[in-house]
Amino acid sequence: MDLSKFKKLGSLQSRTIFGSASPAIGLDFGVTGLKILQISEGSPPALVAAAIVPTPEHLLHDHAKRFAFQLDALPRAIKAGGFKGTRVACVVPAAETFCKLLQVPKNNAIPLDEQVAMTASAALECPPDAIICRSVELPSSNATRTDVLCTAVPRAIVDRLLGACRAAKLELVGIHDEFTTLLRAFAAASPTVDDSGVTTAYLDIGAAATELVIAHGKQLAFARTIPAGGLLFDEFAGESLGYDQVAAHNARLEVDAADASGGAIVTELRSPDLSEAIAMLCEEVRLCLRYHETLFPSRSVDRVVLTGGESRCRALCMRIARQLKLPTQLGDALALVSRTGTEPSMGVDLSKPQPGWSVALGVCLSPTDL
Repeated sequence: MDLSKFKKLGSLQSRTIFGSASPAIGLDFGVTGLKILQISEGSPPALVAAAIVPTPEHLLHDHAKRFAFQLDALPRAIKAGGFKGTRVACVVPAAETFCKLLQVPKNNAIPLDEQVAMTASAALECPPDAIICRSVELPSSNATRTDVLCTAVPRAIVDRLLGACRAAKLELVGIHDEFTTLLRAFAAASPTVDDSGVTTAYLDIGAAATELVIAHGKQLAFARTIPAGGLLFDEFAGESLGYDQVAAHNARLEVDAADASGGAIVTELRSPDLSEAIAMLCEEVRLCLRYHETLFPSRSVDRVVLTGGESRCRALCMRIARQLKLPTQLGDALALVSRTGTEPSMGVDLSKPQPGWSVALGVCLSPTDL
């Protein structure tokens, strides 16, 4: 994002007497919890610490109060979680992020960033100075326009993050979006592999939404937020079983665990009907894949990588793969981080796959450019 108007922060608190700085602590303000991750530099990177602050049930559907709760809990979690230093980088919550592919007429008289900001502000019906934009120019052979993937967040959210970090005596050194951080996490898994000819669709299936990122090799080509995720699955499960949200969620996970064990599903477990919810998600994904092909006729999607917290549900992933009819694999980007098993990991079991931490890892691998 274009944060050039913000004064570069120069806190000395996180620097040693030799002038080096602790690696930035990555913050992912997720729906089901605030994920906090720190890794050391190296190839592969090594885990320093990880922690999660679970979201209270009554805040799952209330974005504003949930975000306030997470900001309030942040300093205590960092202090208790064994993290080093005070430098932090974060992902702006998806609910606060505008993402759209824009076609901007070529105009040498006006810088591209200014054109994108004006176009985004018009789409959002707000003054240009009320948002902060980041744009990624996409490959295109069109001579009269530039195709740009634009992400924009309210300036008020950035101000709030800065204020919360200052109040907690933390140094905010990076603000990023979920799409680029997700791609960075998986690009880090094969930094020397030339996969420029491979087109991959990453589906980060979270609680409230699914982030779709299409990459040509390691280059971002398309992104969209699809408003369907675990909470929607719980809603449909509750309707089919006559359960409330918590009971429906637990029943869905129990059935999935029984199915994943390889044995017959226990007869006492009632299987929720998620067919409509999964069909809705997959249809949105297919629409995006078709739109991507209109932009890049020679770049059909070769494979799908499922990640995010909901991808822990094996049966769900198998049903999505069958509907999309594309080679599909599960992606746990955090697996590339080396660990001894003795690192602090408050609230998270790192002995198990954690695909819901891909975005948090991507934040740790992103530039600290504030």
